[in-house]
Amino acid sequence: MYDKYSENPYNTDQMYHDHNGMSTPVAFLVGAAMGFVGALLLAPQSGRATREQIRRKSTHLNNIANGRMEQAKGATQEFSERAREKVNQTIDRADEAESQGRDAARRIVNNNKEEQ
Repeated sequence: MYDKYSENPYNTDQMYHDHNGMSTPVAFLVGAAMGFVGALLLAPQSGRATREQIRRKSTHLNNIANGRMEQAKGATQEFSERAREKVNQTIDRADEAESQGRDAARRIVNNNKEEQ
Protein backbone atom coordinates (compact mmCIF):
# COMPACT_ATOMS: atom_id res chain seq x y z
CA MET A 1 0.00 0.00 0.00
CA TYR A 2 2.65 2.59 1.03
CA ASP A 3 6.26 2.21 0.15
CA LYS A 4 9.20 3.72 2.05
CA TYR A 5 9.16 7.05 0.18
CA SER A 6 5.45 7.59 -0.44
CA GLU A 7 3.32 10.25 1.19
CA ASN A 8 2.31 8.07 4.13
CA PRO A 9 1.59 10.51 7.01
CA TYR A 10 2.24 7.74 9.52
CA ASN A 11 5.74 6.92 8.32
CA THR A 12 7.76 7.99 11.36
CA ASP A 13 11.04 6.91 9.78
CA GLN A 14 10.55 9.56 7.12
CA MET A 15 9.28 12.20 9.55
CA TYR A 16 12.19 12.08 12.00
CA HIS A 17 15.14 11.73 9.67
CA ASP A 18 16.69 14.34 7.50
CA HIS A 19 18.50 13.67 4.26
CA ASN A 20 21.73 12.68 6.00
CA GLY A 21 20.07 10.02 8.10
CA MET A 22 20.30 11.95 11.43
CA SER A 23 17.06 12.13 13.40
CA THR A 24 15.57 15.57 14.03
CA PRO A 25 15.72 15.38 17.85
CA VAL A 26 19.37 14.31 17.73
CA ALA A 27 20.18 17.14 15.31
CA PHE A 28 18.45 19.59 17.65
CA LEU A 29 20.43 18.37 20.67
CA VAL A 30 23.71 18.49 18.77
CA GLY A 31 22.96 22.04 17.63
CA ALA A 32 22.00 23.14 21.14
CA ALA A 33 25.21 21.65 22.58
CA MET A 34 27.30 23.38 19.92
CA GLY A 35 25.57 26.69 20.70
CA PHE A 36 26.19 26.27 24.41
CA VAL A 37 29.88 25.49 23.91
CA GLY A 38 30.22 28.43 21.51
CA ALA A 39 28.60 30.77 24.01
CA LEU A 40 31.00 29.63 26.73
CA LEU A 41 34.02 30.05 24.50
CA LEU A 42 32.97 33.44 23.17
CA ALA A 43 31.62 34.91 26.43
CA PRO A 44 33.18 38.34 26.94
CA GLN A 45 33.64 37.89 30.70
CA SER A 46 33.52 35.37 33.51
CA GLY A 47 30.45 34.54 35.54
CA ARG A 48 31.86 36.50 38.49
CA ALA A 49 32.37 39.56 36.29
CA THR A 50 28.87 39.18 34.86
CA ARG A 51 27.36 38.98 38.34
CA GLU A 52 29.34 42.07 39.39
CA GLN A 53 28.14 43.95 36.33
CA ILE A 54 24.54 42.95 37.09
CA ARG A 55 24.98 44.08 40.71
CA ARG A 56 26.43 47.46 39.64
CA LYS A 57 23.70 47.99 37.07
CA SER A 58 21.01 47.05 39.60
CA THR A 59 22.45 49.49 42.13
CA HIS A 60 22.60 52.22 39.49
CA LEU A 61 18.99 51.62 38.44
CA ASN A 62 17.91 51.54 42.09
CA ASN A 63 19.60 54.91 42.66
CA ILE A 64 17.84 56.36 39.62
CA ALA A 65 14.50 55.04 40.83
CA ASN A 66 15.08 56.48 44.32
CA GLY A 67 16.02 59.84 42.83
CA ARG A 68 12.89 59.93 40.72
CA MET A 69 10.80 58.93 43.72
CA GLU A 70 12.28 61.81 45.75
CA GLN A 71 11.55 64.21 42.88
CA ALA A 72 7.96 63.01 42.73
CA LYS A 73 7.65 63.29 46.50
CA GLY A 74 8.97 66.86 46.41
CA ALA A 75 6.64 67.81 43.56
CA THR A 76 3.70 66.29 45.42
CA GLN A 77 4.54 68.22 48.59
CA GLU A 78 4.93 71.44 46.61
CA PHE A 79 1.59 70.88 44.89
CA SER A 80 -0.05 70.12 48.24
CA GLU A 81 1.34 73.30 49.80
CA ARG A 82 0.15 75.43 46.86
CA ALA A 83 -3.29 73.83 47.01
CA ARG A 84 -3.47 74.46 50.77
CA GLU A 85 -2.53 78.13 50.20
CA LYS A 86 -5.24 78.48 47.53
CA VAL A 87 -7.85 76.92 49.83
CA ASN A 88 -6.83 79.25 52.66
CA GLN A 89 -7.02 82.27 50.33
CA THR A 90 -10.46 81.18 49.17
CA ILE A 91 -11.61 80.77 52.78
CA ASP A 92 -10.26 84.23 53.66
CA ARG A 93 -12.10 85.78 50.68
CA ALA A 94 -15.28 83.95 51.65
CA ASP A 95 -14.96 85.18 55.25
CA GLU A 96 -14.42 88.74 54.00
CA ALA A 97 -17.42 88.50 51.67
CA GLU A 98 -19.52 87.15 54.52
CA SER A 99 -18.43 89.99 56.77
CA GLN A 100 -19.20 92.59 54.09
CA GLY A 101 -22.59 90.96 53.47
CA ARG A 102 -23.47 91.10 57.17
CA ASP A 103 -22.38 94.73 57.39
CA ALA A 104 -24.50 95.58 54.36
CA ALA A 105 -27.49 93.74 55.81
CA ARG A 106 -27.10 95.61 59.14
CA ARG A 107 -26.96 98.94 57.35
CA ILE A 108 -30.13 98.11 55.43
CA VAL A 109 -31.92 97.04 58.62
CA ASN A 110 -30.75 100.15 60.46
CA ASN A 111 -31.81 102.40 57.56
CA ASN A 112 -35.26 100.79 57.55
CA LYS A 113 -35.61 101.30 61.32
CA GLU A 114 -34.66 104.96 61.03
CA GLU A 115 -37.19 105.54 58.25
CA GLN A 116 -40.05 104.14 60.29
